[in-house]
Parts: sequence; C-alpha cells; structure tokens
Amino acid sequence: MVRKHKLKRRERPLPRTKLSTIPKHLIFYDTETHIIEGDNGQITFPLKLGVAIYVRLNHENRIMQREQIIFYTNNEFMDFILDHCYSKQKIWCFAHHSAFDVRVLDLPTLVHEYGFTSTPPIVNDRIFIWDVKTSKNTVTFLDTANYGVQSVDQLGQDMGYAKQTVDFDTVSNSDLILYCIRDTEILEKFILSYIDFIYSNDLGAVKVTIASQAFNTFRYRFMSRQPEIHINDQALEMERQAYTGGRTECFFIGERKEDNYYYVDFNSMYPYVMKHRKVPYKLRGYTENVPVNLLKARMTNHYVIADVLLSTEQNCYPLKFNKKLLFPIGTYRTTLHQPELQRAVDNNEIMHIYKCGVYEQDYIFKQYVDFFYKAKVKYTKQNNKTWRYMTKLFLNSLYGKFGQIQPKRVLLEEGDSKEVFRCCGYDDTKDQYYQHLMWYGNLYEETKEGETLYSSPAIAGSITAYARSYLYDTLLTIGKENVYYMDTDSYIINQQGYDNIKDILHPTELGKLSLEDSATNVTIFGNKDYIFGDTVRHKGIPKKAKLIAKDTWQYLQFQGFLTWLNSYAKSGMIAHHRTKRRLHTYDKGTKDEITGLVYPLRFVVSRFPDRQ
Repeated sequence: MVRKHKLKRRERPLPRTKLSTIPKHLIFYDTETHIIEGDNGQITFPLKLGVAIYVRLNHENRIMQREQIIFYTNNEFMDFILDHCYSKQKIWCFAHHSAFDVRVLDLPTLVHEYGFTSTPPIVNDRIFIWDVKTSKNTVTFLDTANYGVQSVDQLGQDMGYAKQTVDFDTVSNSDLILYCIRDTEILEKFILSYIDFIYSNDLGAVKVTIASQAFNTFRYRFMSRQPEIHINDQALEMERQAYTGGRTECFFIGERKEDNYYYVDFNSMYPYVMKHRKVPYKLRGYTENVPVNLLKARMTNHYVIADVLLSTEQNCYPLKFNKKLLFPIGTYRTTLHQPELQRAVDNNEIMHIYKCGVYEQDYIFKQYVDFFYKAKVKYTKQNNKTWRYMTKLFLNSLYGKFGQIQPKRVLLEEGDSKEVFRCCGYDDTKDQYYQHLMWYGNLYEETKEGETLYSSPAIAGSITAYARSYLYDTLLTIGKENVYYMDTDSYIINQQGYDNIKDILHPTELGKLSLEDSATNVTIFGNKDYIFGDTVRHKGIPKKAKLIAKDTWQYLQFQGFLTWLNSYAKSGMIAHHRTKRRLHTYDKGTKDEITGLVYPLRFVVSRFPDRQ
C-alpha cells in the first residue's frame, strides 16, 4: 500500500494552540572515535567509546530518574535505549552533530536489524530529525543545533560548566571517558535548561526545532490577533516573489588603514520592526494592471504588495536575479512590499503595476517581542547567558516560520531490502526539482510543494522588507561614502560615519545601533569575507582551517549525511582533507580597480518585460 500525501490548507484564522506538554523521557549521548587515515587520504572514525544518559521527568519538570552508561559497541547503546522504552512513551534522543554520531554508531542499519522501522531523517546544515518506531514507542533522534548553533564549548561556558580539554594523541582511556561524560552532561544541562525555560515561562509545548517552538509559542500565548490564512494562488505566488532576505553588500573592496573604523550593528533589528511596524495579516483583494494613483490610495489605510516596473537611480530595491539578491539601478521589474513601494511612490519611480495585493494590517507581534526582549535584558543583567541566548533565538526565529515552504514526501514503493540511496532530478513537465530516497526498501519522492498549512509569506516578507528599509534609511544617515560594508543588520564604517550616528547609539535599546568593535585597519575581500582589526572572517572556511598559502586554506571536511546517502550509504563516518581558495570575484556590483569603490549594477529592460 502506498500512502498518499494530503495537504489541507484552507481559508481560516491561524488556529491557537492549547497544549503545554514537555518531554518526559530523554537520552543524551556522545561518542569518541579512533582516527584512522588510509593510504588514499580517506579518514575513518570507528567507535572507541561513548556515554549515554537517560533522564525521566515528572509532570512538574523535575528529574525523577537518571541513569548513565559508558558503552563500547553500538549494540550496548541500542540496548540502553530499549531498556528505557515504555509503551506509547516517546523518547527524545539528543546528540551534538547527530549526523556524525548516528553514523559512527551505524544506527540506521542497526535499528532495522532490530526489526524496527524508520523514515528517512530530515537533515540540513542545522536540523536533524529522525523518527524510529520500536515495538513499544517512538524514539526521535534530534540535534542540539535544532535549538541554535553553538559549540559544546560555548554551551558549557554559558552554563558555567566548562568543557574539558585533552590531547587526543596521548589521552588515557580513563581521562577520555571523563571528557566524554562532561560533553554529554553539557548537552543534558542545555536541553534540560531549555525545557525548563519553556515550562517556567508557560510557553506551550516543547517542539523539535527553535522555529517551530517560536511559532507554537506565539500561537499559544501571544497571538492577540489571528492572521488569516488564504488560498488565493495568484496572491500567494506574488507574495513568494516579494519575500526576499537580508541585504549583504560591499561598498568598497580592498584595504583601508588611514582612519578609525567601527563595526556597528542594530540591537535586535528584526524584533524591532516586528514590534513597531504593522504587518499584513489578512488579504482583502488581488488585482492586476493597477494605475499608480489607485495604488497610492490603497496604501493610505492598507498594506500593499505589488509587482512593478521601476526606473530608479537609488540602489535600495531588491531584485532576485540568477539566484542572488541584488539592489541595482536602472529599469527593471520586481515585486515589492509596502515600505519599499512607499519609497518608490514618493520618488515617482514606478512605471507600471502588473499585480497588486491589498491587506489589512496591524501590530500582531508587539506582545511577543515585548516579553522576550524584556527577558533578554533581564537575563543579560543576571549574566544568565544560556537563557539570554534562548530569548535571542525566540526573537529571531518566529517570522521566518511564516515563510516556510511545504516539504512533500510521498511513499512510492514499499519493500524489505537493505538498500539506501538518494538521487536528485528535475521534472520539466512540472517545472519542479525532486529527490528520490530509497530507505531500507521503501522508495520516497520528496519535493518542495508550496505553502504549508499555516504559512503566510506576506507576513514573513513584510518583516524582511521593513528591516531592509530601516537598514537603508540608516545608511543614508551614516552617509554612503562612509560605509565600506553592510550585512543584514550591521555596518563597517569610518570615523565620519560613526560621528553621524552618535545620537542613535545605545548598548541595549531595541532598534538602536551599538558599537561591537573598532579598529585602525580593515580589509574587505567580498561578502562575509573580511579582516577587521584582529577579527578574521572567511565564509565557508572553518575556524580550525590552516592557512597553507596566500588565500589558500586546508581543513578536514566530514562527509555530510546527504552525501553519504548519495554514495549508497556504504561507509561509516569518513572525512577528507580539503583545500579551499579565496575567489577574488564580486558580482553584486562593479568594482573600480583604482579606488576600490563598488558601484551598483545597472539594469536596462524593455518597458513591459515578462518576469525575469
């Protein structure tokens, strides 16, 4: 029998949630491995030992049972899980970098050898969710990074429970056990502290990711006005086109060392606009080929999203082009939200309006932001770094959930083989990418199908649009000539630029700029690639990478979970040494090779072009 995927999106207010359940059965585990380098440069990581801790919580979120084991085989670990499986009682099983530990223990093979069933894990750079069905219950394997990307070392520091250090080449077995125990205890303390944070603050049921947690908490406690879910396909398509991310750009590429330089960023910029800006919560109508004067009238009392043809000399309007987010000048077609539309209307830059959605608007996030920002300030003063970090995650994780795309997984065939593989393709009849996953005999097809049950790309897009507009307005206050680099909610600026913003600087006030660092030299290579004083940032290059030549690094790259699937899951955990070079290219603007200044791209298109 093949199960069908069903999506029941319908017009209705976003439902409230009522449950406030917490996990009762949890396992925390960590592994230590041998490191074996083969003749071909491939490094393998067979299990050396591991530690697992089982915790049972009562209905008041207090520990009523705790057990710990040291294991040397994957079967010992599996048996430890089974010893704590109770009928219809879900176990939440946490590791740090679960995709690593799961493969070190060969758990996908092991659970099926034990006669259990599972579906393919949900895996990306920051998420790991894998459900295993035993004869009694469900065991869900999760990554601590589901709740925020922090190293074990940082988690330990934040909780006052420092991670130990060892020399892996000389460490004794007994010291390695203590090291592994401490790492596992840090995971335990972090997750239990997270659960306690949810429970103590009455934030609803505990969820498996921070984004789903924030969304659930909003619906459970802070949703004073319910956004309206709609099913107008044309409006939804336009809203998707208008949903673009943060702005990251270089205004200068090269070295500067003749001035004082400052790295400033906003105190919670996205939460600031969530609190102080009205967002579109209900679609009132969708029309096409709208006169500009009618657009102006609708914008007076409503929120508007529109697909427009622009003619502008301001590089402040977003354009999706070749999988990049650009801010060009010239003439081009793009889809804008109210704050950017208002700027274009005020400057008479709109030549034609192709599509237009009109929405009711309101401050729907004020209570949510007030609660978590006050909590953030409180925990900062108390030096409670863990709970402060959690409030920051809640503040920054909610709006994106409204813009989530629906993943669709359909079981195509059922079987009982041990095959595991993944292949990707493109269906030109549907204009859709897909992947086929063979998972221990069952063949699945996965696609990104469209809107989720409760998605509202209009809301998500409004937050990012307001943030970009706020970023650009502040850019004008600083003075474009004083800005060398800009990234989402931060700037690298010179002394004059810093002097221009002294009235809007504050270390903690929501929405104000704060000084993060200063330097007397700065070198900018490209987006997320710069040297600021003693701070070095190179996107895509790990901190532990070794500089082996100019602009060239070498580091150990672990095989990802999806790559493992692509290779028919034929190996345990492996890694290779990789060399990476900096590419001196910048394609979001035109660099003057003499001055280093970067100028915006210019687009010139026909008067009424098709969508780019």
